[in-house]
Amino acid sequence: MRRSSYGANFNKKSELRLIVILLWSCMPCFSKTYYVATEGNNSNPGTLPQPFRTVSKAVSAAQAGDTIYVRGGTYNLSDTVELNKSGAEPSRINLWAYENELPILNASSVSNGIEINGRFWHLKGMAVTKAGNKGIQIEGGNNIIERTVTYENVDGGLKIDTGGSDNLVLNCDSYRNYNKPGGGDADGFAAKHGLGEGNVFRGCRA
Repeated sequence: MRRSSYGANFNKKSELRLIVILLWSCMPCFSKTYYVATEGNNSNPGTLPQPFRTVSKAVSAAQAGDTIYVRGGTYNLSDTVELNKSGAEPSRINLWAYENELPILNASSVSNGIEINGRFWHLKGMAVTKAGNKGIQIEGGNNIIERTVTYENVDGGLKIDTGGSDNLVLNCDSYRNYNKPGGGDADGFAAKHGLGEGNVFRGCRA
């Protein structure tokens, strides 16, 4: 018996939907994990035994759904860590401290330590200090900044502005940010100057 064209088209659409669902569900299967350590080398593949040397190198390699683990120690930044690419929901790009270790980004040679212009990043367990301007500057959206510490930066610890929207700053600390000589215009946390809606600070201390 000859099948109608309607039935054939319906089955094709159903098959296409099934393929899309399967591909979406398998996205975590293709996720990669990168590691950064003070004794690493940017010519390494970024594995745990052969880590990258800089956070920026790992960021350049990461895509939606990937995780970057940064080992403990002090990283002297020669360039701002720019998070310009975007993850997706639910496939964020994770930039996390490794286990219970504390990575410290010394930003004394740059203006902002970390700039987040992309979307769907998740930062966790990092410390940013001594930036010439902001420790962390956020102008992107749908990002999570969790358990980060910003301290001794010249013009503020963490700031959301210029369209930044739907960001969650969770359980973060910010202290001793000081604009010499008078100490003005140096906030622990700031959300101002044209920012978007939906930004939340929860459980934070300044």
